[in-house]
Amino acid sequence: MTRDREVGEALSEGINVVATILGGLHSGELVSQPPSPEWQPIVEAMAAALDAVVAKEVTSSLAVNPADVERVRKVALLLSTWGSLGHPPEELAPVAGSVLALFGLPGSGSAPSAT
Repeated sequence: MTRDREVGEALSEGINVVATILGGLHSGELVSQPPSPEWQPIVEAMAAALDAVVAKEVTSSLAVNPADVERVRKVALLLSTWGSLGHPPEELAPVAGSVLALFGLPGSGSAPSAT
């Protein structure tokens, strides 16, 4: 598999996971559940893929910068925090929404409170 394809697949999987998280937070489905253990590594792979885009290791029309990569890393960090808190961190929904916005996807806004 080529590096371009690996990066594309990591971005696609990451977008799907972030959209699933945000949708579940907005609907209230995920407020009382722990995060899937699969999500954090997928989001971390998404951040690594964006690093490759920023470093111009792959051909892409995406306009991303290091701050965008840090937002994706923040989602991964918030997923790890979620397990220890017992509920999603308050800032997960807005940060996840800002990640989706990088790709021109809807999703910004707030989720119901876990408390």
